[in-house]
Amino acid sequence: MAVKKYLPEIKYHPKNKEFYCYWHRVRKYLGRTLEAAEKRRLQLIAEAAVNALAEPSARGISITVSQLCLEFLAAHYDFGNAKNYKIISQHLINLYADLPVNSFGPIELQAVRSRIVEGRSRRKATLGQPVSRAYVNKLINLARRIFKWGVSQTYYAPENLIALRCVDALKLGHSEGTIERAAVEAVSEDVIEATLPHLPPTVADMVRIQALTGMRPSELCEMRLSEIDASEPECWLYAKQDHKNAWRGKSKIIPLGPRAITILSQYVEWAKIDGNDFLFSPIRSEKQRLETLRAKRKSKVQPSQICRKKPRPKRTLNPVYTASAYARRIAIICQKHGIPHWHPYQIRHLVAETTQSQNGSIEHVCALLGDDVESAKIYAQRNLDLAKKLAKENG
Repeated sequence: MAVKKYLPEIKYHPKNKEFYCYWHRVRKYLGRTLEAAEKRRLQLIAEAAVNALAEPSARGISITVSQLCLEFLAAHYDFGNAKNYKIISQHLINLYADLPVNSFGPIELQAVRSRIVEGRSRRKATLGQPVSRAYVNKLINLARRIFKWGVSQTYYAPENLIALRCVDALKLGHSEGTIERAAVEAVSEDVIEATLPHLPPTVADMVRIQALTGMRPSELCEMRLSEIDASEPECWLYAKQDHKNAWRGKSKIIPLGPRAITILSQYVEWAKIDGNDFLFSPIRSEKQRLETLRAKRKSKVQPSQICRKKPRPKRTLNPVYTASAYARRIAIICQKHGIPHWHPYQIRHLVAETTQSQNGSIEHVCALLGDDVESAKIYAQRNLDLAKKLAKENG
């Protein structure tokens, strides 16, 4: 069976409540959860890649760019940058699917970069929209890593990889068609307070927890009951398993103080009752919203309105909030009520700046955010008040 020249798209079948994709014009069911579907899809890719490599014609001079990308994705499906690896792999496959991998050089890499800058993507969301210069450089670096992995598997010649590294990154002011991404600034506490009354209760509590701990949005959304150590009443410990740097062998433990414990206690109880390991669940949030509306209703409930749920709804809620859904809900509320737009990562910057201004030390920021000094400097801005005070004292 030949290797496909594109990544099969995962779709959802509302009637069967299963995810599926079309594989060589045949519908393949992948499972009932998105995570299981993604693993099964990558298994199909890996199997096809292995079968193609087993053919003498495929082993001739070298494998193709398409086979290299698909093999890489199959081997790194749970890698930290999996989403961006899929994006750059799709660009490589679209342009050079049948090209022998050792024929891919600096000219081809620059052609891929030009395609990204022009916005010619299979994804409608990015069609025609300008991309940032930093993001383009990031994707090109990921492309180099794919070919670097090809060197380790003896698919790609080492001297060709050296040639790819000679392609300079896009420079500031010399890259037409791209935009410069503005530095992320901390959100104002007043803006957060203005947003909270309009948010759903669960999302509002998520914002409060993030403002107390400074954790990343993904770490907040994926908080599980099984990952919380409540043995110490005044300080719980949240040990995130599949965090950003887990692949580096690092651990991530986030302490939760008394105010955070007060907010989380009810979610812990709800998680124990309904058996959902995730503390913040859209399903539970929607159920509570409907119960609140029913309790506020003053007119009599008609028999036909007691339960109006469809037996097979086309749209179903996820059991857990995603970081993008969390940010999108905040953005919708801000736009609806005329509040300045902000996103959850700005809360992390706010916590870092507040901690630094109160303690005057980057070490306090490192301890709270769980980052090293260099990473913490990204979030903590220069303390101008402290600098003014030292200037007055020291001349």
